[in-house]
Amino acid sequence: MMSRAFTSRAAFALALASFGCAVLAQDGFRCGTDQMRQQAIAADPSILQREAELEHFTRQWLQEHNARRDADTIILTIPVVFHILHQNGPENIPNEQVLDAMVVLNRDYRRLNEDLNQVCCGFQDIAGDIHLEFKLATIDPEGNCTNGIDRIRTSETFVGDNGSKLNWWPRNKYLNVWTVQTIRSGAAGYSQYPSAVEGPNAPADGVLLLHDYIGRDNQPDGWTGSEFRSRALTHEVGHWLNLQHVWGDTNGEDGAPPGHMSPTCGDDAVEDTPWTRGWNFCPDPAASNNCNDTIFENYQNYMEYSYCSRMFTEGQNERMRAALASSLAERNNLWTAETLAATGTDGITDQHCAPVADFYCFNDAITGGSSQNTPQGTHFYCIGDPVSFFDNSQRAQVDSWQWTFQDGEPATSNEQNPTVSFTTGGGWKTVTLTVSNAQGSSTKVDEHSVYISEPWSYLIGPVQENFEEWCSDCSWFTENYDGDESYWHRVSNAGHSGSSSMVLNAVNSLGVNDYFIDDGADDIDALVTPDMDLTWLDDGEFTFWYSYAVSTTDMEEVTEKLEVWSSTTCGRTWQLRKTIDGADLITAGASSDFFVPGSEAAWQQESFNLTSGFSTDHVRFKFVYYSGSSSNNLYIDDVNITGTVGFNDIQAGTTGLALMPNPTEGELSVVYSLAAPGKGTISMLDAQGREVWSRATRDLAQERVSIDTRALGLAAGVYTVRLAHESGQRVERLVVR
Repeated sequence: MMSRAFTSRAAFALALASFGCAVLAQDGFRCGTDQMRQQAIAADPSILQREAELEHFTRQWLQEHNARRDADTIILTIPVVFHILHQNGPENIPNEQVLDAMVVLNRDYRRLNEDLNQVCCGFQDIAGDIHLEFKLATIDPEGNCTNGIDRIRTSETFVGDNGSKLNWWPRNKYLNVWTVQTIRSGAAGYSQYPSAVEGPNAPADGVLLLHDYIGRDNQPDGWTGSEFRSRALTHEVGHWLNLQHVWGDTNGEDGAPPGHMSPTCGDDAVEDTPWTRGWNFCPDPAASNNCNDTIFENYQNYMEYSYCSRMFTEGQNERMRAALASSLAERNNLWTAETLAATGTDGITDQHCAPVADFYCFNDAITGGSSQNTPQGTHFYCIGDPVSFFDNSQRAQVDSWQWTFQDGEPATSNEQNPTVSFTTGGGWKTVTLTVSNAQGSSTKVDEHSVYISEPWSYLIGPVQENFEEWCSDCSWFTENYDGDESYWHRVSNAGHSGSSSMVLNAVNSLGVNDYFIDDGADDIDALVTPDMDLTWLDDGEFTFWYSYAVSTTDMEEVTEKLEVWSSTTCGRTWQLRKTIDGADLITAGASSDFFVPGSEAAWQQESFNLTSGFSTDHVRFKFVYYSGSSSNNLYIDDVNITGTVGFNDIQAGTTGLALMPNPTEGELSVVYSLAAPGKGTISMLDAQGREVWSRATRDLAQERVSIDTRALGLAAGVYTVRLAHESGQRVERLVVR
């Protein structure tokens, strides 16, 4: 509706000609608030009644406060907490990016933005100062000191719905903001109207945004924000305070004219915002009258999609203040003196504490393939690779950093986010970080932060892994991304060719959200092979057998997925090679129990070719499983890499090693080649790394050495044969039966 007089188009003709606001088509922001509203109403029609009651309250409040304007309005403080959902990727945004988002939010709500002078068409005179101050909490719900930034490692960062709103802080004391890597609906963010979050829906109350819609982009490396997207939080907090889009309560409709959001002119129940179809680009001011020839539209409103937003109106100001006066969704408790004291945002009880050290190693690893949501995983690198470390400290802002890196170059650093390479391989490197501020310091020591491969690969040539012989140092890695009860491990009661295999007990997939029903979906687990040398491989093939059942008979409910990825860089970068999903993943039908394959028919083989690009060393493969609501157990067995490999395949200029046969029951031939004459050693080590046999190499291009493992008194088990030479090093695993 409109009751205020707006200046006609003719009166602004000359001014608009000189204003020069360019038309900017945007690929821009898509808000999911109205989509979530419709879903909520479908599940709970009583929301419509609460909407009507809140509208009645708002109109009464506006009548009672009609004479009060900005000059008389008290500034209200709103405590805020950011929950950063991440899997140690770029979505784990730094504290400074959150602080910048708070600067933007407070600037916009206090009408302090420098671009306010660019508001056209008479709206600058009614741009509203909302008299709200948003402050990060300094006291958490348990009474502990905090910096208002809560970091949660979870695969929910790849989902982005109400079930992703983890560790919700009570909404009568905090505005909850969650940031994620992906929102599956396709939206960039959404909020909840107060009327939609009563009763059991209360933990959905708050704002959820993609991480790159937080803060601006003119900042240090590691920030993911953008000036172009930085006002999305301003927009979503507007919804949280009961503002609609300026064209009404839709997210855009089919049939809207090009550049617009609605086929008909709509209203947002605010007195001083003109009717509009909405804009998804920034129009020329002279053309911003698509609903009335004599009235310009407020396309620069924060509740628009134009991407040239500059303002709220005074009418929107009043409507948001009314929402904060209502008891619906407990908005009227957020800004009370008791709440501000309890959250440390009143300027008196504010807490200042020492930081708690934390960090992670960021592997910007996944490139190519069809999956955009594969987590970073265990961090594998080769000797000399640049490795980026990121401060992830909790509770308080950090003033200084002191890092130490085992075998690192540099060995120490006082940068916040240093980049380091490692000079030796052979396993995990210990990294230590001490952080401090005026209140104190804290230290974290991580002995498993980064894995640096040996100069040589662990396995050489053909691979035949049936998991029958197993040792703790066989260099298979598992990654349980959510730290739950579902994880890869070896079992000896089920196998394809024998009695053992690797199993992921996905029937136990569990989430961590205490407020919404968790059906076990969206859990991610990975199984990573040892580092392999496939230099001698021609016409290769990767094969494996798997067995899988689901817990439903409705195939439309099956959303699980298994991917196989490959790396030729020790595990630093990865490529997607195979995807099996939905009903195609099922080999054994449905099982309501803890599934165990009971016959050969329950197993299925999959394969893919290994191109010439795999004829190199430091090759790894990774099985990644994504759970669904019907998940049961997944078994992997007989992982084989086959191809043309042999004595004559050793190429000139290389140092090579081959064992035949492997496994062996006694007689063993060790074949090695040397790239150049010189001194070297062939040795055999047991599982504890103790040398059980060795001999010097000869200055020969190739040599075959015969060994009788029975004569050496070797017990059945896994051994390592290593060739160390001036021209290079090779190592291969040997199974003795």
